[in-house]
Amino acid sequence: MFENSVDDLPVSFRLLNANLKEWENNVNKIQEKFCSSLCQAFGIKDGSIKIKGIESGSVIIRAYVSPPHGKTVVDSLNGALTDSPQRISAVRQCLSTFDGQIESITLGEFGLEIDKKLMDPKWNRKYVHTANDPDGGEYWDKPIPRGGKPYYCPSGLLIYC
Repeated sequence: MFENSVDDLPVSFRLLNANLKEWENNVNKIQEKFCSSLCQAFGIKDGSIKIKGIESGSVIIRAYVSPPHGKTVVDSLNGALTDSPQRISAVRQCLSTFDGQIESITLGEFGLEIDKKLMDPKWNRKYVHTANDPDGGEYWDKPIPRGGKPYYCPSGLLIYC
């Protein structure tokens, strides 16, 4: 395992039909070979992808792509490069050599703590069903315009992200 930098691109690979113990125990240096194969498939410098951890369930490989290669990985996966189909095929192929199939590839932060990353309590609002409870929260009985459409008073606690 290694320490990632702020500029590294987090990426996770969910594999089907892969041996979890083999990945966790790094049998025959499977993790290093996998990262090297991925670098080759994406056409980036060897050593630019490093594994952060392995999770159970189906095998989930948490990794980081070091700069400046994150953009190449993103562009390969979203089809922005002319050879994206070949690169994606190469990624699938490199996994098959490790007895696994890609179920999904996720770009972005993992281990996201929603309460710390997405929720800002200053935007929380409590709505009530009637105007008879002004201390309980906000209420209005006629729709107000929001984005050119009518917006009705919700009921209960509403949390904005």
